Amino acid sequence: TLTATNGIDGSTNGSVTFAIDLNGGTLRTPSIHVADREIGTYNNAWFTFNGGTLEATADNPDFITLYGGNENAYIGNGGAVIDTAGHDIGINANLVAGGVGGLSKLGQGTLILGGLNTYIGPTTVQEGTLRIHRPTSRMEVMPGGLLELGFSGSSSLRVLVIDGVSLPPGVYNASTHPGRLSGTGSLVVSSGYSNEPWPGVSDGISSFRRMKYGYFVHYVFGGTRKSDGDWPSDANDMADRFDAEGFAEDLASMGVEYVIFTAWHFNVVCLWPSAAMEQWMPGHTVNRDLLGDLLDAVKAKGIRVLFYTHPRDGHDMSAADQITTGWGGPGVGADPDWNLFDRQKWNDFTNDIYADLIDRYGSRIDGLFIDEGSAAGDSWKVVD
Repeated sequence: TLTATNGIDGSTNGSVTFAIDLNGGTLRTPSIHVADREIGTYNNAWFTFNGGTLEATADNPDFITLYGGNENAYIGNGGAVIDTAGHDIGINANLVAGGVGGLSKLGQGTLILGGLNTYIGPTTVQEGTLRIHRPTSRMEVMPGGLLELGFSGSSSLRVLVIDGVSLPPGVYNASTHPGRLSGTGSLVVSSGYSNEPWPGVSDGISSFRRMKYGYFVHYVFGGTRKSDGDWPSDANDMADRFDAEGFAEDLASMGVEYVIFTAWHFNVVCLWPSAAMEQWMPGHTVNRDLLGDLLDAVKAKGIRVLFYTHPRDGHDMSAADQITTGWGGPGVGADPDWNLFDRQKWNDFTNDIYADLIDRYGSRIDGLFIDEGSAAGDSWKVVD
């Protein structure tokens, strides 16, 4: 435990670096005043919660104040634990993601969060009162806590847990849960983010632009190991081991809005039984419709799906497959041997695989992630 009797003020000496990483233990203080400057800028300075406990020693409506930058404090993987210890304090700085941690409120007294808070993990009220002006995606209120909804009207979130019970979709407020919820607002638990496109737009682009928190996954034969650390025996072994339902549960627990999942990558092995691929390169598909199983499980949670694809990954193929598809032969880096490259054949091959993917799943996905595959940004030399 470290006690700063007169508070912490990083502005007293502007010629030195003043960064606080609260990684463990307890820091007791009546106030914190530090800069917010990104790493690499003049006099690196920031405040990051990452596992320790911050305990208030006095009432203070501006318990954490920041100057410079965007007035952000960061919550790392270890999360933020704030103990009001019988005091009433306010944090008007923005609490933003520096990892995947959440925030837990301890102690009697009131904590008021007034900033634009975009950290990823859950917000938990274990003791005392937490007053919010907008919810995070997952809110939890324990038997010793009270969540005060300091806003008018309703606000949506993904998960609301009260006394250890995750509530079903619905509207919750001081009337439905007195003693756990108070204030003038209501929380709306949705069944998941809508997979409907942005009103009036059907191209999927606007929907993607408004999504904020997603998850990118490479599940690739030749790059993904089994849980025991060994390699799968073949692509079918890898595909059969994938737990689509468990994966969907994990995504939902993280509150993600979308996932980008591999359709193919290394050695161009399709994670669905692709008839087109079997015509070009037999054995470069799997028997299981892994992508279909993933779509069924993940979209049932209200999470959008995009597929990662790679239109110029011929450099991973065998020499025989490179000739079959028009890649020709190994070149430098990700490039083919330009003297042997058959652009028309490679484009026919690539278009056939994309057509098979889109014909099968196009109406169920939100888009494709297309890997450029070249640091030079010159994939136009390979594909139309």
